[in-house]
Amino acid sequence: MIFLRFFVPNSLAERVFYSMMGLSFNLKKSTAVLSIVSYIAITAFLSLYAIERTTFNFSNFNFVTDLLRYFIFSIGLVSCFLYESKLKTALCTVYFIVAYITHKFSGSYFLFDLFFIPIFLSRIVTSRVVVKIFFYVLVITVISAVLLDIYEVLPQASFGTRGKFVRHNLGFAHPNSLGLMLMLLGMLFVLKVKHLTFDHLLLPVLLGFICIVVPNSYSSAYVLFTLAFLLCLIIRFQNCNLTLVAQRRFFVTLMIIFICIIALVYFLSFSEYFKDFIHKLPGTLLSRLSFGAEAFRKYGFSLFGQPYFPKDTYPGYFVVDSILFYLPIFIGIVPSIIYLLLVGRAVWLSIKSNNFVLLVIQFLIFIYSISEAIVIYPFFMFAYFDYNTKVSVS
Repeated sequence: MIFLRFFVPNSLAERVFYSMMGLSFNLKKSTAVLSIVSYIAITAFLSLYAIERTTFNFSNFNFVTDLLRYFIFSIGLVSCFLYESKLKTALCTVYFIVAYITHKFSGSYFLFDLFFIPIFLSRIVTSRVVVKIFFYVLVITVISAVLLDIYEVLPQASFGTRGKFVRHNLGFAHPNSLGLMLMLLGMLFVLKVKHLTFDHLLLPVLLGFICIVVPNSYSSAYVLFTLAFLLCLIIRFQNCNLTLVAQRRFFVTLMIIFICIIALVYFLSFSEYFKDFIHKLPGTLLSRLSFGAEAFRKYGFSLFGQPYFPKDTYPGYFVVDSILFYLPIFIGIVPSIIYLLLVGRAVWLSIKSNNFVLLVIQFLIFIYSISEAIVIYPFFMFAYFDYNTKVSVS
């Protein structure tokens, strides 16, 4: 019935579809139903990924999440059919096919997980509700994991020490997973607040210190501290509304900065310059860049992705964590270009709506991705919605 959209006017197609299904046409009611169903699907999808980061073993995880993806795609297709143009309805199908092909080559659904809902369900879900869903799902996950770990209900895991700190995972599969959850909670909290004040920034700072003391996750802590600092500037200059010309110049400037950062990361990875300085920094940034360079030398970049190398390829620990290496090597050049274009689109929408809180979060996610490939997981989907209106600050 979706193909009716391409041969008859929109309103007529909608009425033909409903009459063939034996239903009365009520646009407002259908929108409410689709919205509720979408929110339930989003909650279930995110909850499964949150649980997957704990030590709980969910054997049917891939099967259930795949079913949810097809279900969400169906909702998106119906939404585009009812409320969008014929072009976007076709684009919805084409995008899903591209995401599916990417999965077949690389094993990753990241194009779907990050961007499908923000782009193709934007008429039936609101960004504000999605942010609240993300926030409360992660709050419940963290509290549940900590309590179940204390009472030893979840499988126990030990990660030793890093320097003077014991790395606690508190029910999560890795200490960095706990740090990730705390970092996301800090981002979602400031994005959820309607009137951002200096007092609200105490939570990201507190979460940053917890990231250092408990899981000893420096990358998450640095992001939270930087988030608080940059939001202080935004609150200070809250009345800054850019004109269209200024917005375009600001966008071009940011894109140039992003490109320069990417070039710098590749330069540092393949050269010996500043290696001693990077080695002295807290965390494992040097090893992550070195592993990425080594993976490139062995596998090179791929067009549409390639399977992750077997664990026995290298003795000991060898993981490509930097998104700047993981994407072009194992996901492919073409999906990587699509990813960068859609991230650029999200940045432009943030600038266009003068939503500098979201813009700061998008920038920090990009910086975080230099050492963490997990930014292609559904947890970061919230950063790519069109929030339309500026977040008010005072």
